[in-house]
Amino acid sequence: MLPILPILPSCHLAHLAHLACLACLACLACPYCLYPMLPMLPILPMLPILPILPILPILPILPILPAHLAHVAHIAILPILSVLPILPAHVA
Repeated sequence: MLPILPILPSCHLAHLAHLACLACLACLACPYCLYPMLPMLPILPMLPILPILPILPILPILPILPAHLAHVAHIAILPILSVLPILPAHVA
């Protein structure tokens, strides 16, 4: 796939980069954090279920996925942070 990358428009390269990074975020997909948020995902019924089962816990953050993946880590751990009263700024 690498030889075709230079001929792809920059917007396609950006999408590829995001998808590659999402695969690496599996460590953030703690079911205790993200799985309860699944009903909030409006596009889930439109997706084929079997191919996405390994990344199912990551899917709830996709509709609000920011451009910088550093924020994804914060989104993924927000349910954990909400139980820590010493971090009100993060909870907000």
